[in-house]
Amino acid sequence: MNIFMRAAKKKLRFNTDRGTLSAECLWDIHLEELNALTVELKDVASKSDDSGYLEALTAKASDSDDKLRFQVAEATILARVEEVKAREQSAENKQKRERLLAIIASKEAQELEGTDIDALRAMAEDLQ
Repeated sequence: MNIFMRAAKKKLRFNTDRGTLSAECLWDIHLEELNALTVELKDVASKSDDSGYLEALTAKASDSDDKLRFQVAEATILARVEEVKAREQSAENKQKRERLLAIIASKEAQELEGTDIDALRAMAEDLQ
């Protein structure tokens, strides 16, 4: 079962400055807030990892939930960062495409300007 399904099944919640949030709410908060939450959850999850082997065997469910919270937050922030990168790349590609189309239009105009007047008249008549 993937981490989001586990989080939904456990009705996992995240305590933030905004209050208690569900896993799906992580997609709506500011990226900076999500980053701060992820760092905090990483600290909490790593503290439970620092315990000895005997303690790990008897680890309580909240330690497991803390790790799951971190995994969900981390996966969400990674996905959101990828979305931002994809939007930026798309905008950059659109700008380059528009620039190329403008150059193509300019070259076509230059080519037409160099065309014989009679050929231009014939082209204009064909368009009527």
